Amino acid sequence: MINEQNVYSDDGIKPLKIIAIVLLSAGIIYFVYKTWFFANAEYRYTIAVIVGEYHDSKNVGVTFSYKVEGKTIQSDCIDYSCHNLEKGKRYIVRYYIDRPSWNSLLTEYPVSDCISVAPVDGWAEIPQCK
Repeated sequence: MINEQNVYSDDGIKPLKIIAIVLLSAGIIYFVYKTWFFANAEYRYTIAVIVGEYHDSKNVGVTFSYKVEGKTIQSDCIDYSCHNLEKGKRYIVRYYIDRPSWNSLLTEYPVSDCISVAPVDGWAEIPQCK
């Protein structure tokens, strides 16, 4: 007679369940943190300059750079509104004071020639020409 043994042992499944719960919990905590951060963080505005095109295996967009307190930060924009932006054009970028590399390129706000440079610590509101 064939001796039936439990092929699937509970000993091997418990650690996998614990790892899955820990990873899921970490993902949820990170999502809640980012949601809370974006809702409560202070942000400023400055001038971003389009420095080139961005391509990877799935996305197309532009690369832009901006300065925050003398430090140059480079980032990418892959939103649909960024696909046809010309190199050298300037746009307003919103960045978060506590994390300046977290940003949003505001393509609906091109910077006109009446604004030459941004203050070192950025603007509290989007600047308007007078």
